[in-house]
Amino acid sequence: MSTDSSSILLAFLGASNLARGYTALSHFIVRRLAPHPVECFLAFGPGRGYAATGGVLNITFPPIAECGLLEAVRLRVSTGARTLALLTDIGNDIMYGLPPAEIIACLEKIIKQILAMDGQVLATPISLDVERDVGRRAFRILRTVYFPKSRMTMEQAAQAVAKINAFLYQVRSERVHLLDGMSAFRGCDKIHYAVLKNSAAWTRVGDEMLRLLGAEPRPPRRIGTGRMLHSFGCNLGRLIFVDELRLMPRPGNQF
Repeated sequence: MSTDSSSILLAFLGASNLARGYTALSHFIVRRLAPHPVECFLAFGPGRGYAATGGVLNITFPPIAECGLLEAVRLRVSTGARTLALLTDIGNDIMYGLPPAEIIACLEKIIKQILAMDGQVLATPISLDVERDVGRRAFRILRTVYFPKSRMTMEQAAQAVAKINAFLYQVRSERVHLLDGMSAFRGCDKIHYAVLKNSAAWTRVGDEMLRLLGAEPRPPRRIGTGRMLHSFGCNLGRLIFVDELRLMPRPGNQF
């Protein structure tokens, strides 16, 4: 990376996978970017949607597109600042019953806002082939467990995934990047990364983010198992003490 002292703004947008991995991922990136000043903005949580209100149990999260994160980033953008947004865990909106066109319009709006700040986008396409990877019976079980109020059929979900992924590949450009192959890290439910593969998954994401930010090559590093377990614990603490019991205030960079 160049030796200038311009600030680096990172926006992390996602749902349960990102919530589990954020602490480890951000530590990995910030440490590699040192001594450059880095600000992180985050919007994630289990069951979180980009266009729909989502959540789990008694915890409810506003849609990512309306949570105020992008406005906060815009206020912090300065001349020479490097801005990169990670869009991952795309798909919960499908199970909340939103039509693909509405989800795509939401994603397109978010991407345009980031590009308007002269930023870059790194997105992970939906890595689940619903009909091939899940099957009808497993789909019903997963829908009941994770989205008990959903009436989405397997055929509708498969069509929505195909349309959203087609949009992402269509908008790919010099400043909109896609990270393929994340299906290799999925666990048995085909939705979340396997516990023992989280370290490798988030190391891959972190390496790609660093590459897009122009970080200088360094000896290979990875997110270790201990750091990953700590990240899981931080996520659990956020869910219990901030989101559920509200015993602790929400950090100013969390939306």
